[in-house]
Formats: sequence, C-alpha cells, structure tokens
Amino acid sequence: MGDTAADAGNDWLDLCVDEVGQWAEITALALVTTRIRAVERDSAFTARLRTVRLGASQLSLARYGALLSQRTPRLIR
Repeated sequence: MGDTAADAGNDWLDLCVDEVGQWAEITALALVTTRIRAVERDSAFTARLRTVRLGASQLSLARYGALLSQRTPRLIR
C-alpha cells in the first residue's frame, strides 16, 4: 500500500505484524473483536493495517495472509 495523493495531509497509523495473535489484538482495538486463527500453520503469517480518521469516520486498509475469522454472539455484544 504505497503513498498516494490521498495520503497527503492525513495522519495514517501503519501497523505490520508477523503473528496471528498480534493481528487479533490489533483488529480488536482498531476494528472489531474477532476470533482469528491461521489457515496454514506451517507458513509465515504477515499482516498490515493502515487506518486514518476522516472526521467522524475511519478509513482502514487491511492486508493479511490466509486466516479463519469468527464473530460469535458473545464477541458481538
């Protein structure tokens, strides 16, 4: 995710991780709480989250390896 003209003047938060547990923590804080586990346990996992506040809204760009994500009713509450 390279810099673009849209990036100019905005304060992007840019986070990169290499563990599924870290990714679960980051997405819980920045987006929503989700139960996450890697699909391919023998392969390296990498993920990146870029986010910026746009007034009352937030724009998030996420890139990550293969994973299973589950939102249970308890996590939604």
